Amino acid sequence: MLRNQFKFVTLTAALCATLGVTACSKTVYDVWRFESADRISAPADMLKRQVTAEPFMITVFEKVHKEDSVADIYFEGDGALSYLGEHVLSISTNPTPEYPLGLQLAAHDLADNVISISRQCQYSGMEGKRPGTPCKKDFWNNGRYSIETMNAMNTALDKIQKRYGFTGFNFVGVDGGAAVAVLLAAKRKDVLSLRTVAGILDTDEYEAQHKRAPLKGSLNPKDFAKDLAGLPQQHFIANWDKDMSPAVYQSYRNAMGPSSCIRFTLVDEVDHWKGWTNRWHSLMKEPLNCNAQ
Repeated sequence: MLRNQFKFVTLTAALCATLGVTACSKTVYDVWRFESADRISAPADMLKRQVTAEPFMITVFEKVHKEDSVADIYFEGDGALSYLGEHVLSISTNPTPEYPLGLQLAAHDLADNVISISRQCQYSGMEGKRPGTPCKKDFWNNGRYSIETMNAMNTALDKIQKRYGFTGFNFVGVDGGAAVAVLLAAKRKDVLSLRTVAGILDTDEYEAQHKRAPLKGSLNPKDFAKDLAGLPQQHFIANWDKDMSPAVYQSYRNAMGPSSCIRFTLVDEVDHWKGWTNRWHSLMKEPLNCNAQ
């Protein structure tokens, strides 16, 4: 740990000396987000690698102890989006998450096989300037759930499955990763269950709550809810969530129609991002079957 801290301090000093104070602050902040992910994944025995899924390089963190079996798959949230005002969104230059809750929860998962899949353009260079990772800002803004990005995420999952021979997946989606989990589950036959944490399950309702226009070019998970009526799923909603109301989940639930496979849990003393990790072991024990009351 001390060695890692020394390396980071040394890197910080070098960057500041080279770039100056103004550039230093932003650049070191970006580097710290990469370092933070490594500090979360390493103690959990999760190895980082990149999976080619044109036009992206998708970064994944993997703990695989039992091939040819089932894996828990975590989809990371939307990442670092900055706001100019309450209802005005400023597109960030780097969507790598400040607080990677998906990775945090994956690191607390004791299953034999756990994989955290980052979203397109996260951990893959600033504005797609790293060779081999063309990345436009729209890929993590209006088009973050587009057909193209979802095809890439599905390709990455296919390659992971082929590499380890996984026979099925338990999906966990965090924030916007919940939308990804729903959209991929709706087109795959190997998804056994779905959990979401503070999940964006209806993008139109979510954007409307923030008084913003609907996402252009993106798919809305609510439109695929009926396709998942037979899939066991548990949706966790934060009682202290100021970013999103339970109406987002309710809109998705209403669109699904009759189903005995879906549950939701309102979790006290957590907000959109904070407080989940210490509760995750107990939350994963919540019923997950098609006998919902």
